[in-house]
Amino acid sequence: PSHYTAQVFGGAEQVLYKGSNSVGGKNVAVALKVLGDYGIKIIRNETGGSKGVNITFHTSENKVLHEVIRHDPKKDKVELDIKTPKMPDAAILKKSDTSKRALKVLIVDDSALIRKILRKAIEASPEFILCGEAKDAYDARDLLVTMAPDVMLLDIIMPKMNGIEFLKKVTEFFPTPVVILSTIAKEGSKIALEAKEAGATEVLDKEELKLYEGMETIKNVLFPILRSAFIKGPKR
Repeated sequence: PSHYTAQVFGGAEQVLYKGSNSVGGKNVAVALKVLGDYGIKIIRNETGGSKGVNITFHTSENKVLHEVIRHDPKKDKVELDIKTPKMPDAAILKKSDTSKRALKVLIVDDSALIRKILRKAIEASPEFILCGEAKDAYDARDLLVTMAPDVMLLDIIMPKMNGIEFLKKVTEFFPTPVVILSTIAKEGSKIALEAKEAGATEVLDKEELKLYEGMETIKNVLFPILRSAFIKGPKR
């Protein structure tokens, strides 16, 4: 390891969130600690900021192209326009008997592993039907309109558009019961409060679900919250 060199990138804050719980800052700190523990010299360090980056590593030349991701606000506005959606008849279900009917759930999270764990839990329960999953707000917008979920599970830190900004659009144009599920949405935190103000029906810290320890906590903690959100949340 003493012969190796490292270049470090990333750690941007995609959500306006400051303080000791900064996710980007924690990621950078862990990376630097691991490199330091192994005695690996850092020859380039471009971390932090508020925008994501694309990294291209040319291994033969040991060169890195570091490109900040930029979005066109006008394009974003058009793509996420969910006013007056045209709902297919097959996607509309009556909400009369909430105690017996299986609820349709839409999962929105950029982590494929998290989506897989939640998918398995939901598919194993007769109380819920997985009507779709999305990795970002853009995919979620299309599923929201076409599938008309009874409740949406929404992460906050995602590429292209963070969950709170997307939630504001959903609340304004396509009211849906939303459960925010995020590691930065600690009870009583500023982010949790912002999520509530943006229209979240429920807010839950991912760590409370112990996602990597089996399905039991998901069943006992998350499922009651999903049904509660549907009952308390907005109706179209």
